[in-house]
Amino acid sequence: MYDAIDRLSADVRDTHACTLDVPYGGHELERVDLFGGRPGAPLLVFIHGGYWRSMDKRSFSFVAGPFTKLGYSVAVLNYPLAPETALPGIAASIDRALRWLNDAGRLRLPRFSSIVLAGHSAGGHLAALAATLFESSARDASPVAGCACISGIFDLEPLMKTSLASHIGLASADVETLSPIALQPFEGWMIVGVGAEETAGFIDSQTKRFAASRDSHGLETTVTLLAASNHYTVLMDLARDDGLILSAIEARVNGANHTGCEPA
Repeated sequence: MYDAIDRLSADVRDTHACTLDVPYGGHELERVDLFGGRPGAPLLVFIHGGYWRSMDKRSFSFVAGPFTKLGYSVAVLNYPLAPETALPGIAASIDRALRWLNDAGRLRLPRFSSIVLAGHSAGGHLAALAATLFESSARDASPVAGCACISGIFDLEPLMKTSLASHIGLASADVETLSPIALQPFEGWMIVGVGAEETAGFIDSQTKRFAASRDSHGLETTVTLLAASNHYTVLMDLARDDGLILSAIEARVNGANHTGCEPA
């Protein structure tokens, strides 16, 4: 599957106007690839997964293909990885990227109307977390209009019982401060997608429970179930011009009443 998205991503870089490896911070991995869209359209910021410790933005250039066709500009982020960088440092890096994109980064892109965050797996966690933290610290109105998380991890507590916690240096204090489900929720619109063939942990304990927590604050969340998809193949939805996540984002951006596909 990753061979396929690597090929798709290489093709997008070859056929789209882009500026690669632009620094947004001092760490060697604080780099972003920029794909220009239509002036006045949103900027989609995509954060890759890999359980906070692997993968590279070059494998995810394919996301820019369908979105730039609709006029969006797209920024695909790299960020420092665990265990060299602990989770609080990774979260700070994503916040730094958003601040750069909303400031100096505007000079590198067509004028964009708002920012839409998106991410997969650990990237879904970082997108939801960044939307919350950036909104709470923005001096003026936050430019982040919405957030789309695919197979996201919204509650870090279950990870404390796994070997992954030690591999990424996850501390018990991080559960409360870095779990989106435990924080004052992001007030913009949010889409959470999950593969129909994923584990109950991802479908019920993470995705559905996170959506319910937002609903309890009066913040409606679109829950999209992606048929015949597991935790990895769910990414292919982002490669389609008619993908469910893209359609849900478009509906939100355009103000339509989109309820998505609710998991049973």
